[in-house]
Amino acid sequence: MKCPVCGEKYNKLDYQMLSRHLAQNCERNDTPHLEFVKYYLPGANWLAADFTNEVKGIFVYDKGHLSDWILSKLIQRFFQDKPHPFIESMQKPKKSIFQGYAIEYSYYLKQRVRSFSFAMAKSDKIDVQKLEAKLVFPELADDSHVQSQMVLLEDMAESVGIPPETLESSMPLPPTLHSVRLWNSIAENDQWLEIMASLNLMDLVYSPMLIKAGAKLPYFSSSVLENEWIPDEVKTFLTHSVEYLAPIAEQALALSTQYAEELGQTEDLQSVFLRSLEAFDRHLLARVTRAKQFESK
Repeated sequence: MKCPVCGEKYNKLDYQMLSRHLAQNCERNDTPHLEFVKYYLPGANWLAADFTNEVKGIFVYDKGHLSDWILSKLIQRFFQDKPHPFIESMQKPKKSIFQGYAIEYSYYLKQRVRSFSFAMAKSDKIDVQKLEAKLVFPELADDSHVQSQMVLLEDMAESVGIPPETLESSMPLPPTLHSVRLWNSIAENDQWLEIMASLNLMDLVYSPMLIKAGAKLPYFSSSVLENEWIPDEVKTFLTHSVEYLAPIAEQALALSTQYAEELGQTEDLQSVFLRSLEAFDRHLLARVTRAKQFESK
């Protein structure tokens, strides 16, 4: 298993060593480890002699399956009573949020293609390779029957006032850059199952299954598709996320959890997933920050 904050490796199910590692880093006032402990273990006394059981509690799922654990962590992070600022902004969106979305997502999208290509190349599972191909080939093959998401993004960006040359030349904000560097490191250095956990499963934010699993809000309000001021290009981009990306993410959830359990890599998947949730959180906040920059102009 690995530390869900920094990726340091430990023996399988060695929650005691992981808890010591977290406690030691908290004592050093290491911000990422402190934030993790405060978020997942509010009120836990990491100065105690041993808080192994508390750390173990983050990973265990007595009821349901690994897929239920993944959905619950995703919902907890973005869709609970206090939703993530980006999710909240997508219920009654302004033009600026689509502008911020486009700029930050363009850099994220390039990493997605790179990560999914690594997963496809590293895996020896045909069903995983076929799944990743659905996400990679539309972006690279000119004759793909599925429209490129980058083309859809460029169309959306231009419809809200961002020309293609601006989209291409704009640098992401530091949180997106930091997150993309993490995902790139996972793609280059980790196993295909961990790559799936890092980015394939982030697409579950588009899935209608989250509402059934307890999410308080969808990724965007259905009224967005009925709003006359919102350009058709924006609606097409968002619809593609729900109709094309979400089903693939649901398939990725089924495959990754199946193989994690078969290969005895459940804790590795969980650790990378938690680490990627934090990175995705920062990236979504960058979209909001960028939107505020557009509003101030």
